[in-house]
Amino acid sequence: MFLPVRTRLLFNNFYIKANVVGECSMGTYNWRHPQKLALAVAAAVQILGGQAMAEDQKETVELEDYILKESVEDTMGIMPSQPVKSVFGLGKSIAETPRSVSDVSSDLIENYGLRDINDLVRLAPGAYTSSFFGVPGALSLRGDAADNYFRGFKRVENPGNYATPIRAASSVDIVRGPVSPIYGAGKVGGYMNFNPKSSKSATSKFIEKPTGQFGVTVGSYDQYITTAEGGSPFELGGRQGGVYGFFEQEDSKSYFDNVEPKSTIGQIAFDMDLTDNLRTEFGGQYLKAKRIQNPGWNRVTQDLIDHDTYITGAPSKMSSRGDVLFPDDVRNNISPGVGFPPGSGNSKLDVFCLNYSNCFFDPKDPNAALSNPGTTKLDRNKVFTDKKDKGESKAATAYFDLIWSLDNDMELKNQFFYDSLDHNKYTSYGFTADYDAYTWEDKVSLSFPLQIGEVSTSNVVGVNYRYYSAIDRESYLDEILDRRDLNVGPTPDDSFDIGHTGNVEIAPGMYRRNFNTQSASITKNTGAFMLSDMNWQNWNLLLGYRFDYYDAKAKEKAQATNGDLVRDANGDGRPDKATNHNTTDSFSASLSYKTPWGFIPYFTYAESTALSSNQAGGVTASDVSSGNYLQDSKLREYGIKYNSENGNVYAALAYYDQEKTYRDSQNGSTVLVNGKGYEGELRWMLNQNFSMTASATKQKVREKGQPFTVLNTAAVAQAYGLDPSQLYGFRFFDPTGQVLGGEYDRGGVPEWVTSLYGNYTQPTPWGGRVNASLGFTWVDEQWADNQKQIKLPDYTVWNGSVGYSEKSWEALFTVNNLFNEKYFTSANLFDSTLVFPSAPRTYTASFVYKF
Repeated sequence: MFLPVRTRLLFNNFYIKANVVGECSMGTYNWRHPQKLALAVAAAVQILGGQAMAEDQKETVELEDYILKESVEDTMGIMPSQPVKSVFGLGKSIAETPRSVSDVSSDLIENYGLRDINDLVRLAPGAYTSSFFGVPGALSLRGDAADNYFRGFKRVENPGNYATPIRAASSVDIVRGPVSPIYGAGKVGGYMNFNPKSSKSATSKFIEKPTGQFGVTVGSYDQYITTAEGGSPFELGGRQGGVYGFFEQEDSKSYFDNVEPKSTIGQIAFDMDLTDNLRTEFGGQYLKAKRIQNPGWNRVTQDLIDHDTYITGAPSKMSSRGDVLFPDDVRNNISPGVGFPPGSGNSKLDVFCLNYSNCFFDPKDPNAALSNPGTTKLDRNKVFTDKKDKGESKAATAYFDLIWSLDNDMELKNQFFYDSLDHNKYTSYGFTADYDAYTWEDKVSLSFPLQIGEVSTSNVVGVNYRYYSAIDRESYLDEILDRRDLNVGPTPDDSFDIGHTGNVEIAPGMYRRNFNTQSASITKNTGAFMLSDMNWQNWNLLLGYRFDYYDAKAKEKAQATNGDLVRDANGDGRPDKATNHNTTDSFSASLSYKTPWGFIPYFTYAESTALSSNQAGGVTASDVSSGNYLQDSKLREYGIKYNSENGNVYAALAYYDQEKTYRDSQNGSTVLVNGKGYEGELRWMLNQNFSMTASATKQKVREKGQPFTVLNTAAVAQAYGLDPSQLYGFRFFDPTGQVLGGEYDRGGVPEWVTSLYGNYTQPTPWGGRVNASLGFTWVDEQWADNQKQIKLPDYTVWNGSVGYSEKSWEALFTVNNLFNEKYFTSANLFDSTLVFPSAPRTYTASFVYKF
């Protein structure tokens, strides 16, 4: 049958309109050469049209206009094409989600050569993260600490215990701002949600046949990583299922002295249909890792930052025995009621200050000055580490879901989650920690659609119960960081004993180092939540509400050096215990409008609650007793998103204003934090060969309060007209926080951070593919500390990769810090006395065999 048909074809930005007479058929086209195809169609239009007019003058049948759009294959995995459920628990696309969210696929992690969570700043706005002693455990988002989630469940705390293994993820979702009410209490900064690799695709289809791959990665400074992963479909009792496993082992060294990361990760995921309307998803992850803390550089001065000039010199002789300092070496009068905490004695090295020019010390004290002071150009690999340092972690995660598909598109879920951490570390600068924590949670939710007139809604209601047990032992009373000369390395006069439990007096007047914190806590959280996603014409209203009941118990049984209890509020000679019950509610409201041109403006307001937790994720007895173990937060966010009609462009711009309160753990004061800023993100498939990603952040974080503050020693010396070497044997601190003046900018938060990456991909005639990526991250200058004593200069880091892949194998070569930029990162803790130097240019090469 021949019909004249009006067609309108779109290739890139050009239209071809014509009357076509011919036999109509539909098929699948590969638009690899749209310009050539356009010319061919144009020629066919003229030929066929001419033949038809010559044969007869039949009446033309005119059909509606339609558009054939060019399809561009996303071989790099840059486009956020799949629905993201980790924000509100709904299958909304990122463009339709009224929150600032970034999605990073496993393909993008691989093609960009991302090593750990710190590299996510290349893609996600607001994700610049200062150094937590050199261990990339958790992101900072919007200048504040963020949580780690696993398939939508909050994990055990990991601020800097082990490196979070992003290579085991099928995707990573980065959500900025407080969590949705459906997920319970979370930090105001936001969270990173880890989606493990599984046997199902993002469209919930099982893999069709067994698949797998083996890989090896080698790199600079003896980096060595091996991986294996694979999956297979299966049938059990006539029902379809699938399994997918992932294994990774690392045994590496690094640029920095004594830092030698070692880890083993095993992960497995099962997906299975049990009946026609019941399915299950279950699996887990186990990690065993060894990685010590890396505080970076001490004796920080502006001259060190600007000119690499490091002040050398040996500390005073204080060690009386062995190769470390003991409490009786650095403290006097260890007896009941003396020192802080009482029974610890009076420190010989800690100096109390009201401000920089008002400190209580004797400049002629023999322990104050360094001997043989001088200066040197310090090699950046020489950092504050010791061969005796250790950091060992074991983490186990498990999940089990049952999902019922009910009538009328309703779905009932029961989800169980378990996570645990056993971690111990020792760093000779004066810190020992043992963390033993686990959590389990069960959540029951019902999702259902509801039509009310012209308003269509998707709804989720449910309840959950979360149990969290944490034991936190820490020894941190003596952390006199400036005593060590990094050019020499550790000596007995700048290293401190490891922490011990029980009676630490080994002879009259002789002591081992005690744990000055031994906190044990249990928190139980029972919650109920609802979420409704309402659509009317082009408008969308998203409402969420949550009610929580908390039951918290905590105990502090640490003993001071002389054996007295660290905390004994009522003087009964027994460890302090506290119990508290509290109720809170959280809610969020978002309004958005979908324009005909692909733009979606939105506004979100949210109030939520987070636990004020210690390093193990537990709560302290003092916080439970006072009721300050819960933190309130608020968010106001305005944004606009854009998704092109053909799916080749995604863009987002957001402004946020968020605030929270927290209780300083060392002096008990309450601190208000306010963060404001702009975030922009762009992902663009320019054509079949070229694509790009870009992100930009402008932010500022202000604090109001009086937290415990450690002062910069060089600044104290300047206030007294002394050389820093005359005071580097001491530590200067203000326990009242008066030196900050009441309101101040948070240190380590650059005002501007931008990233731009360009990508190229090209298929080969023999079926292979070449991929390449090149780009940079620029970080604005920033104050390292909230006292504005040390300014870190701006810097630009370039990274690049080139790879080749075929059906059965692929290879990737990556260069980080391509132009060998020297820069510094602020320390998350002790930001006035520590700074983290950059690593130089490094190379990695990976090879993968696929089957």
